[in-house]
Parts: sequence; C-alpha cells; structure tokens
Amino acid sequence: KVSFDRRLSVLSSVTHAALNYMFSMLIFAVFSLYYGNIPDLVHVGLYFYFLVLLILLILGISLILSILVISFRDLSSIWEVLISVLFYLSPIFYPMQIVPQKWLAIYLLNPLTVIITNMRYVIVNKDLSNLIPSWPLLIEVIVVLGFGTVYFNHHAKRVVEKI
Repeated sequence: KVSFDRRLSVLSSVTHAALNYMFSMLIFAVFSLYYGNIPDLVHVGLYFYFLVLLILLILGISLILSILVISFRDLSSIWEVLISVLFYLSPIFYPMQIVPQKWLAIYLLNPLTVIITNMRYVIVNKDLSNLIPSWPLLIEVIVVLGFGTVYFNHHAKRVVEKI
C-alpha cells in the first residue's frame, strides 16, 4: 500500500525509450564527427527542440493508451498494427519529396512526418531553408499532452478496479 504518483510509471517508460534513443544517437554522432559532418549550435539546438516535441508527443499518447489498454485489452494488438502503419506513413526510409503534391497537406497532419523531416534537414542535410513550419506541430503536441494528462488524471484512480 505504498503511495506513489501513477504518472511515474508512464514517465519512466517514456524516459527509458528516450535514453535508449539518445545512446543510439551518440553512436550516430561519433560516426558523423568521424566523417566531418559537424553541425553548429543552431542545428543542434533545433534538433533538440524537435526531440523534446517528439518526447512530449509520445508522453501524451502513452498517458492516453496506458488507461485505454487496461479497459480494452485488445487495443495493445491493434496499437501494434497502427504503429506499423504509422512507420510506413512517416518519412523514415524515404524522403518526403516522393509524396504526391495532392496528398502533401494530409501527409503533413502526421506529426511524426514534420518531426522526422525537420530532424533530417537539421542534422543530416544541414538545410534550414526547407524546414516545415513547426507551429502546427507545437499545437498538436500541446493538445495531445494536455488531453493525455487530463484523461490520465481523471481515470487513473479507477484503474485498480479494472485490473
């Protein structure tokens, strides 16, 4: 009957994933420095800005899903399929330029598209002229994180009853 903040369980999971990502990026940084691709402070700062947005977006989604998965057990299987679809809808292994112009507005609604593309422009290409405006992304992150926090705080007290 130890009392602890329930959000810590979700936060620890997101923090673990973020640290794992940072160690992976450390390896990337070593190879990048070895090959002479040295970004300046502006590029590194923008990279960390998009990284923080990514972490906050994941935290908001995790807060929502941590409650929903307890109520709807099959949601974890459905979420795995949705993650696979989202992986292919995000420009991870392909550039965003191959998306047809007529679908581009819808494609940019995916927050991961904006984050991944801007991170690529900032760190790999070192091109700030092609950055996708991030204010819609910032609004999406604030809405998802805010809704996730409110939803989690409202339903977390009754989670024990459903387990």
